Amino acid sequence: MTSARIRSIVPVVVLAQAWRGGPQHQISRVLKGCDILPDDQATGRAAGVASCTADVVDAIVIATAVRHQAPVVTSDPGDLTHIADSIGVKIQLYAT
Repeated sequence: MTSARIRSIVPVVVLAQAWRGGPQHQISRVLKGCDILPDDQATGRAAGVASCTADVVDAIVIATAVRHQAPVVTSDPGDLTHIADSIGVKIQLYAT
């Protein structure tokens, strides 16, 4: 039996939000196994439509998850579920 390696994707704005205050050594270790996604126009527009909240970073997370058909790992499932519901999309959320 072979196991597939799955790399997590992290929007660059999520990295920026987590990095506030300077280097975060634990986050650095986790990010070694992740692909950091740059901002792009399609994601920005989708997030703008989805941002029924003041937190644009959360909207970008939802837009990225929809675009890549990816589940989301979060410590704040309530806000992300609200955004997804408001634009009529279903996403898989895993709360930490």
